[in-house]
Amino acid sequence: MVDTTQIKEGMTVYTPDNEKLGTVEYVQYGDEDPGHPGIETVTSGHMDSGSPSIIRAFARGLTGDEHLPAEIRANLMRYGYFRLKTGNLFESDYFVPFNLVQDVVGENIHIEATKDNLITA
Repeated sequence: MVDTTQIKEGMTVYTPDNEKLGTVEYVQYGDEDPGHPGIETVTSGHMDSGSPSIIRAFARGLTGDEHLPAEIRANLMRYGYFRLKTGNLFESDYFVPFNLVQDVVGENIHIEATKDNLITA
């Protein structure tokens, strides 16, 4: 199993064919205790300096998810994901569930999917 705690903002993401997809914009770790729902860990990349709580970071991490079915949103929150920024104005960003992470080496993440198989942000 891959140690997803190594994943951080700015890392480069690649497909199985070594195609560069983009960079990690935001990381949301899963809810370790579904019996007590809540945010276990979240990166601070979207925290505004005036934000009084981590709730704002959480909300911004899922910005653009209103088109996602509730079941997909729930699974992303339960198991963890990162938001992939493609850097292309004509291409959507993606949500990448941690279960698609094949390997994390240095500043590079290799996933087991092509962009056609990812969840559009």
